[in-house]
Amino acid sequence: MGKEIIAIVAEGCEGCEELLSRMKARNIKMRVMDVTKSLEAARIVRDLGIDRVPTLVAVETTETGTTYCTVDDKGSRCVEASREADS
Repeated sequence: MGKEIIAIVAEGCEGCEELLSRMKARNIKMRVMDVTKSLEAARIVRDLGIDRVPTLVAVETTETGTTYCTVDDKGSRCVEASREADS
């Protein structure tokens, strides 16, 4: 349980490499997920309606489930996944 930042990226994406470099230079910890290689990343992208990379996703996990949130030019949105749905 806790909070984390996920960077959704794709191989060969110059903007993704730039984002990761800037975050590393500022010592910002995050989990990096390649949408072309991770089923979890693909699910997050689908559920949040993300249509471009790189994208940062804020994640909060509690006893009852996980909430994923993002903000882009379409506005902010969140989706929840209950523990039972993940089983």
